Parts: sequence; structure tokens; C-alpha cells
Amino acid sequence: MGHTVQADEDGTVYHHHRTGDTMQTIKVVPCECSDPGCPCMGKCTLYGNTTLYRVDMIDKTGTPMCDRCADDALDSGVFTIDNN
Repeated sequence: MGHTVQADEDGTVYHHHRTGDTMQTIKVVPCECSDPGCPCMGKCTLYGNTTLYRVDMIDKTGTPMCDRCADDALDSGVFTIDNN
């Protein structure tokens, strides 16, 4: 089991994770939290590993957030983990 992180010339970051003979590649995106009431004060510098969806509108794309910001957003009641 192992993993590597790779950045393209355009700055896109990919995380490669190998388990046995299987390689999984995930595009790493920055956390998009912009809530000034969040512990990050809307200026998060971490990477998003959870996608949350707004409950007060149709949201088919979601917002990537780090775990800390996702916890705060879920507690607010404005986001959910379901994209229905």
C-alpha cells in the first residue's frame, strides 16, 4: 500500500493511492469554504475531501470542503451530504 502526490504544470494536484494491484487517482481540490463564521473565517487553506450540497437551492455540483469546514457547514443546517 502506498500513495504519491503529483502536481501538473497548471497547478492541479492529484493524489495517487495504490492498494495491491489497484491504483486510484483523485483530483485534489482546495476547500471552498467562504463562511466568515467558520473556524477558518472563510479563508481555508486546506484541501477539500468532502463534497456538501446546499439544502436551500438546487445544487447538483456541490462544494468541496475540508473535514473541519464540512463539520461546521453541516452543523449550520444549510448543507447536506446528499445531492438529491
